[in-house]
Parts: sequence; C-alpha cells; structure tokens
Amino acid sequence: NATITETGICKRISISDRLYTNIRHHPSWAGFLESPSVGVNMVDIQQLKTAGCAKITTIVDILYTCAHPNIGNIHIELKGPSGVLLNSTPPVNPDAHGTVTHNFTVLDPACAYMVTLSSTYLLTTGDTSEPTHQDQIAFCR
Repeated sequence: NATITETGICKRISISDRLYTNIRHHPSWAGFLESPSVGVNMVDIQQLKTAGCAKITTIVDILYTCAHPNIGNIHIELKGPSGVLLNSTPPVNPDAHGTVTHNFTVLDPACAYMVTLSSTYLLTTGDTSEPTHQDQIAFCR
C-alpha cells in the first residue's frame, strides 16, 4: 500500500502482568493495605515504628521500598513550612530499599512535615506511559 510508510520494526517485546498483593503501607501509623498493585512504592519513618504519635526532634530516618522489574526513577522529598528540606534520588534497581536520613537544624520550626516517595515504572499502554506512583506520610516535629 503506497499510503503506508514503515517507520521501524520491533525486534523484541516484553509483556509483564505481574501484580503485587497485600502491600501494607506504613503499618506502624495509620497504615493501609493496597492490593493488587503494578509495583511497590512504600515509605515509612523509623522513629514512628515504635511510637506512632511521637514527635520527631532532631533526626528523621525515612525508610523506602520500591519494587518493579522496570523501575524508571525514584524520588524522595521532605517538605515543611519553610519549603523543601530534602530532595533525594536514591539508586534505582528492581528491588530498591533503604534509608535516607535528614538532620533538622535549630531554624526548622516545630511543625508538621510531609515525606513523599515517588517512583515511575517503564511501562506503556501503547499510547501513554504509566503514571507516577506516590506514597506519603506526615509527622510532627
């Protein structure tokens, strides 16, 4: 057909229909269960694991887990009344997990703070890419 122009040939295609089940988000404080999910994207705070309503004074240890065979990127943000205090991009691998620590200064007010974990997966529906997945947890200082 003279009206069709070939633009390329796909030599390989990968289909992944793996779903993750029973993902328990920050169970130590106001946790919730997500099931099923295309990937895992969870954030928690070490200091809240033993006392869910405790105030965090000088250091916050942000725990994160991201799992998917095709993770695109991972981003952690700590935001408070004075703006963004932490902007972290941890290393990417199919089962990424770890801890990111932030030390508060005397200038950081005793107030509410929000941690946001974002990740993307290198997936497509053919028309659009998979949206960014987020998990958030708040705490008081």
